[in-house]
Parts: sequence; C-alpha cells; structure tokens
Amino acid sequence: MLSKAACIQANTEKEAADIRAFGLKNPICIIPNGIDLPISLESSGLRVESAKPTSDKKTLLYLGRIHPKKGLVNLLRAWKT
Repeated sequence: MLSKAACIQANTEKEAADIRAFGLKNPICIIPNGIDLPISLESSGLRVESAKPTSDKKTLLYLGRIHPKKGLVNLLRAWKT
C-alpha cells in the first residue's frame, strides 16, 4: 500500500532516512510536529503566567490519541500511587 502512495509524510530527517532504508522510493514530505520555540520569551513578546493550584489535588493534561501503544493504562497506574 505504501509503495503506491503519491507522497509519504515524515516528521524528521531520520524518519525519512528510515523510509528510504525500508526500500520505498516515493516522494517524502518532511513536516515536523510542534513548533520552534523562540530563544527567549522576552524576544517573542509572549507573556507567561504561572497557574497556581487551588487545592492539593493532582492535575493531568494529556494531549494525544487514545491508543494502547500510548501507555495510558501505565500512566494511570503510576498516577494512582
């Protein structure tokens, strides 16, 4: 299926090299995840505020797809202790 793709998306140069090592000859488009952070916040013009918890409760923010390979069950087990 991959060999017939018009283009394959890679996140990094290393991933693109791995695609080539796998033997695929398709065009590769490298599109990294995330953003490049500025060298300093002052130069970016961004204002950062610290959020102080209002209680002793733990807070977790998970950004990602829910899939067994992400290890969320392990995360929740560790969180419980």
